[in-house]
Amino acid sequence: MKIMDNDKCCILISQVWLNEERYIFREMLEIATIICRNLNPNSFIILSGSGTDISNKTRELCDKVLWKSENTEFPGNGFPEMISRGLSYAKSKGYKYVFKFRGDAIIYRRNICSYCLNIINKESKSLLISQESTFNNWLGDMVIFGKIDVLIELFNPDFWLKAPKISGNYALAKRYKDFFKIKSSKSWISSLRLNCSFRDIPSFKWVDLRFNHNDLLNGKKDLYNLSNKDQINYYWGKKSSVHIFDENNFLVFNKINWIQNWIYEYNFYKKSNKYININSVIRKYILLSLNYINRKLYFYYIKIYLKKILLLFGIL
Repeated sequence: MKIMDNDKCCILISQVWLNEERYIFREMLEIATIICRNLNPNSFIILSGSGTDISNKTRELCDKVLWKSENTEFPGNGFPEMISRGLSYAKSKGYKYVFKFRGDAIIYRRNICSYCLNIINKESKSLLISQESTFNNWLGDMVIFGKIDVLIELFNPDFWLKAPKISGNYALAKRYKDFFKIKSSKSWISSLRLNCSFRDIPSFKWVDLRFNHNDLLNGKKDLYNLSNKDQINYYWGKKSSVHIFDENNFLVFNKINWIQNWIYEYNFYKKSNKYININSVIRKYILLSLNYINRKLYFYYIKIYLKKILLLFGIL
């Protein structure tokens, strides 16, 4: 067994739906695993997933592979069974903490377990979370670190809210509230502050392969020596202009993230942000007002169309 923080922490990579339509994910997973091993040479790495079998290279680089040929979980509802398999195995090997991320991402932070463990120890928390957590009851699980006993409870399939149209982030948040017995009257971000530390995407050096594969794969970039400057261009959320950070890791506001409910490090810890000023606040107010008006108009026209349909069929 490899040594990492006195045998306390291991890494769990998860990946699903490796089929012909998503075959590019097989390549993503291999690259993510190679770089994970290069940057964490002493970590015990567990891979849990389902679908078409993984490459031999991926298998060789992992200390334990828990792979099923078929996926039986709802797409979009999270994958607690898959993650739980990995967590249960980690616990059986005596690990106390787990860093979990998806196989369509690259985590360029070296010795990620030590980095995360230092944060939650310093802040006396059980979990370290990141995007895509929101103010309205979402808890992001694409990148998450924590005490293994807590993670096992959070991803317990027996208590997971299973439904095709329920987001996995919402289901995880519900488990968090149930497990920690959060009072319904408490704001969601206040609830998270009780048990979680928070770091933004740049802290993990979290590069997204899923939406950047045309730019990053097929030898277009040397992913094994990708500079910090290049990494920033491919961070999770950058492609869709949802999460944008400058070279100093400050969140850069735009019309998407400024008016959404995303939680970031600055508002989690109530810190200042150099891009927040009177002009940006006024701009946010205007954008929110326009969104409100648009929603009102949207429902107004729906009512008109419904009325026309009812008149057409002689119901009114």
